[in-house]
Amino acid sequence: MNKHDHKRRRPRPLDRLRRRRVGGLEALEWRELLSTNVLSYHNDQAGTGQNLNETALTPANVNIGTFGRLADVPLDGQVYAQPLYVEDVNITMGPSPGLHNVAFVATEHDSVYAIDANDGTVLWHDGFINPALGITTVPSADVGSESVSPEIGITSTGVIDPASNTLYVTVKTKEIRSDGVNYVYTLHALDLSSGAEKHAGPMVLGDTIDDQAGDGKFIYVNGPRVNGVGDGNVNGQVPFNALTELQRPGLSLVNGTVYIAFGSHGDNPPAHGWLMGVDAQSLTLTAAFNTTPNGTLGSIWWSWPASRELFI
Repeated sequence: MNKHDHKRRRPRPLDRLRRRRVGGLEALEWRELLSTNVLSYHNDQAGTGQNLNETALTPANVNIGTFGRLADVPLDGQVYAQPLYVEDVNITMGPSPGLHNVAFVATEHDSVYAIDANDGTVLWHDGFINPALGITTVPSADVGSESVSPEIGITSTGVIDPASNTLYVTVKTKEIRSDGVNYVYTLHALDLSSGAEKHAGPMVLGDTIDDQAGDGKFIYVNGPRVNGVGDGNVNGQVPFNALTELQRPGLSLVNGTVYIAFGSHGDNPPAHGWLMGVDAQSLTLTAAFNTTPNGTLGSIWWSWPASRELFI
């Protein structure tokens, strides 16, 4: 992994809705206005996207003359996850320590960026791949679908716990090891100030070895199982398949538990809808629910058009 004075209160940026941008993030013009932290997908547990505290944006001041781009920030991959925003984060590493209004942006190249929302400065950068050690993103060809292309890394929107200064994100990787080709989902708990791993993370959510013989048989190294005779069951138990599942819905944090939902990737079996609950402090699995233990393809999804929009 690579990690890339408080003299006065920094101005706060306006919120704005923008379509997915490949390879870059557009920052916006700021004003001295009240703002609202964006800690999860579409602002709240219901995913409404509404900001009930908005009092400043009007047709009169949101126009081409007074509202626009501040900076263009190059990123290393596509952005499917909604960027999140926290004001007055005390950055403790890198060339620009101190208080910043920060946009947290995740990419399909398995990276998380902390970006100053006022001027586009990259404050820190975490990368979760290491090609020299055989750890890469997952090529879209491996899942038999081009819905996320050309690589699959961090697809869903993370969630921020402001009380503990923690960002939770799920990461998908392909790892070449002595036991074969492993597909792995991990949950990372990152310190907002530095990007450092917290709570002894990351936690492995699922680790599956591909069926190299082409006979449809996978080896399940790690991950939850439920009783059932559904698609992909092994001796009456249905295991979580880290290759064929896609973690698309945004993460939720409720009463100290991070909830993580999955669906099939391109309807390629074996696949089911899965919902996992992970203790936010210990990063241990506390619950696992499979929607179709005696069937198949009961995916838990999120709207593609809505969740491909970005809030900055």
